[in-house]
Amino acid sequence: MKLFFHKYVLPNQSPCLAPDDQNALEWLNHLSSSDVISVEAKKLRNYKFHRKMFALFQFLFSQWEPEIEDGQHAMLTEDGDLIIPEKSFERFRKDLTILAGHYECHYLIDGSVRIEAKSLSYDKMSTEAFEELYSNVINVGLKHILPNYSRSDLDEVLSKLLAFV
Repeated sequence: MKLFFHKYVLPNQSPCLAPDDQNALEWLNHLSSSDVISVEAKKLRNYKFHRKMFALFQFLFSQWEPEIEDGQHAMLTEDGDLIIPEKSFERFRKDLTILAGHYECHYLIDGSVRIEAKSLSYDKMSTEAFEELYSNVINVGLKHILPNYSRSDLDEVLSKLLAFV
């Protein structure tokens, strides 16, 4: 589980971590004073911009409906088992990242090629690269998911969404 906290300093006190969003606050409120937790901390490049990127991914995901070929809502495995695909936010985010040009390409054992989204983590890309990716994701989203939106329409929606967070 990923939770976000920020440093908070009270006068004449040692610094502490305070919840930075509703999820972190709710999680923290479920702990008792005797609970001990383990935390792996990472400093984010620019947390507000990171939130804006994920608000973009989430909004685009909420607007996206998969194109189903020939009315096919399911497929069969080689063993004849029926598989019904589901929308996946994580797969969607990775696909947008790939379409935005942030990927690596590898050969598989059978000689075929697989394209994987590169990591968005702080230690894997610079602030400038993250900002360029954000802009590219917007372009991909406008082209493939929101063709009737302008960049300013999308910016306005994101501003409203982030105001509620």
